[in-house]
Amino acid sequence: MDITHPHNIATHALEKTDKIFLVSMLDIAQKNLDVYWVLNEDSPHIIFVNVDVPEGKAYWLANHTKNNLIALAQYNFLKADFFLEKPIRVQKLIDLLKRISTEAPHLFLKTEMASKNNDVDIDLVLDYSESETEVFDPSLYLTGLLIKAVQSRTAQRFSLANSSSFLFILPEQDSCFTKNLDFSNLTDEQKMCYRSHIKDIQTEVVNANTIASITQKQGLKKYPIESFLWASTLYASRGRLLTGYSTKSVVQLKRWPDFSIFAHDPEHFRIAAFMLKKPIRLETIALKTGLSIEHINNFFNAAMINQLIDIKSNNENITHKQAQKESTKATEKQSLFKSVLKRLTGE
Repeated sequence: MDITHPHNIATHALEKTDKIFLVSMLDIAQKNLDVYWVLNEDSPHIIFVNVDVPEGKAYWLANHTKNNLIALAQYNFLKADFFLEKPIRVQKLIDLLKRISTEAPHLFLKTEMASKNNDVDIDLVLDYSESETEVFDPSLYLTGLLIKAVQSRTAQRFSLANSSSFLFILPEQDSCFTKNLDFSNLTDEQKMCYRSHIKDIQTEVVNANTIASITQKQGLKKYPIESFLWASTLYASRGRLLTGYSTKSVVQLKRWPDFSIFAHDPEHFRIAAFMLKKPIRLETIALKTGLSIEHINNFFNAAMINQLIDIKSNNENITHKQAQKESTKATEKQSLFKSVLKRLTGE
């Protein structure tokens, strides 16, 4: 074993006990590995990310395209290529590290690896073309900027050149501020703003006092950050699914989306009804509703970014009652939703 050229591991959002387990298991595993692995937070080859917590999941969604992230969770709900189950076990860690060395040797050929602290390489993405990818990467749109602001806890102003639309984000209040919006009837200009690529979005770091002053002078309204994570993802997706999912993915809403704060059209109520009622394939929703699969994909992405979706195994056979037990309690209006679901789905 060559210890002069170790493979470096970093971590993100790991709880103290998980990190202790990882270090302990790694020490035990070394004798069964051909490569020397060490914890090195400054120049990692791979990064273990605890996606069971919001901070870790946000980091994953913003950075998963770098292909050097290892999802750490109780189960692989993100369908990650490289995944380690919690609690960490020695043999599973050994198998994973051997697999990474075999299947992803390119990760160790790079002389310079991006630090885990460089959450989203926003300034480097300048020549992106929509036609170059068949999947939706949220880090390339307003969604990515919002996630990065939340991670860094940095108050910012987002705007477009030659547009009157702008948005303030104040992470310490988990809020955004902008002009009054009608989420059931957004203007074309507003939709254009939310679907914009990051190279077209101007960003400015501001402080909370500035936001408070402008909010008071211009009568801006306060909204939850989730409203704009939803809107950006919904309009920027353009029919493309998030990485790791397909039209055959079996999904279920955890609860009814709050459409009072989410951009929507009338068809989204029908999509939500089918997606909440029981586990269902995305392609089946398109067939039952008569809507385009692109319309379904856009809704799914927005709900997924806002952690409103449970991903089910394709061979899972779950009754409606079982599915309801597994899903999060929607609201106190659950009985009302049951009657609404019947009207919307016609079932």
